[in-house]
Amino acid sequence: MSKFVLRNKGKIIEKIATTEKLMKKTKVKGKFSMIFPLFFYSIKTDLLFNKINFLKILLIITIIFITSTACEEIPNNVIEQKLVNENVEIIEAPDKFYYSNSDSTFITSIKLVNKNQIESVWINVIFYDGSLTAHQKIFMSDKGDFYFTGDKVKDDNIFSAKVSMSKKFPSGKYTIEYYVQKKISSSFVLLKYATHSFDYFNSQVNFPPLITEVIVPSFATYGQRITLMIKVNDANGLNDISSVYYELYKPDGTKAENSQGISQFPLFDDGNKTSNGDETANDGIYSVYLTFPYGQPSGEWRFEFYAKDKGGLISEKAVHYLTLK
Repeated sequence: MSKFVLRNKGKIIEKIATTEKLMKKTKVKGKFSMIFPLFFYSIKTDLLFNKINFLKILLIITIIFITSTACEEIPNNVIEQKLVNENVEIIEAPDKFYYSNSDSTFITSIKLVNKNQIESVWINVIFYDGSLTAHQKIFMSDKGDFYFTGDKVKDDNIFSAKVSMSKKFPSGKYTIEYYVQKKISSSFVLLKYATHSFDYFNSQVNFPPLITEVIVPSFATYGQRITLMIKVNDANGLNDISSVYYELYKPDGTKAENSQGISQFPLFDDGNKTSNGDETANDGIYSVYLTFPYGQPSGEWRFEFYAKDKGGLISEKAVHYLTLK
């Protein structure tokens, strides 16, 4: 903008001189204010014209930049991919996969910058929260063996693998983890190169979990450790159960919360009897220990138990009352 002003400085000086001559010639005194607006308007017109031309050029450059940027190709078959290693160029995998009897397998591929020191490449397929491993260590190939692995071209640095999904796998979000094992000198190094998430639909009707039994004492005293235990079933299989929890209401009807403000307390089916009171893992019986400390109000406490599946459906609540003495 400074160059713009300097370029017009000569014109401004010239117009001032012309205006002074006009005033002397007409012998006008005290009326410079009548002539100066005309002079100033002329200067403003010149500056405005040049400024408009400058803005036009700037607008054209902006349009060209936006157009060229918008023309960049954006992949539409990738969802939540994450490259954790600079040696990865591309990942190919579905963003959604629907199970059917005729189509239960998809192909995923990963392209590496080079294959130096690479011993093997494989993938794990897990449920997003880590509660279920659908596949572990499926090896990927760059041998052009399309029938077995889905790899189309040999030695093109693109590794592929076929992934079979079962209708027994619960619907929901899954993550593919890509691992590369390298041999450096005489040592093996394992690296996670990338992850990719996709939504899976097992084409089955999803039913909510069902709480079939509540095993909780009806009375408790301060400092006494009691065991809360409930039995849960799911028409889509026990693997479809995502979480089981309870909410607790005090005798005055207010909901109980812990120091972190949490009001949904989990039960466990992990077989850890020492910590949670659960005897057998993955049998559909969820347990947890509970102790009422001194200072809590005595009276009738209300427990509301819930079970949630991986599709987000929640069971009907099971209510139990306990009297604290």
